Amino acid sequence: MTGSIVSKGAQTKEKIIETSLHLFSVKGYYNTSINDILEATQLTKGGLYGHFKSKDELWQAAYDRAVEIWKKSYSRI
Repeated sequence: MTGSIVSKGAQTKEKIIETSLHLFSVKGYYNTSINDILEATQLTKGGLYGHFKSKDELWQAAYDRAVEIWKKSYSRI
């Protein structure tokens, strides 16, 4: 049972990162509020802050994901 909880937590974290990456890309970091992210992910503040301590930490995770995507795309050229 613990494995499924960890898996669901990991899925939620991925959803937060992917959604935030999209919002940051479209609206920019400063124009994307925590409430925008909460609305898009349908999470509560507790659900979000259970995975990330701050908007800055979430930004770093989204940035790291963008770099991963870029590297994969670049390596295909």
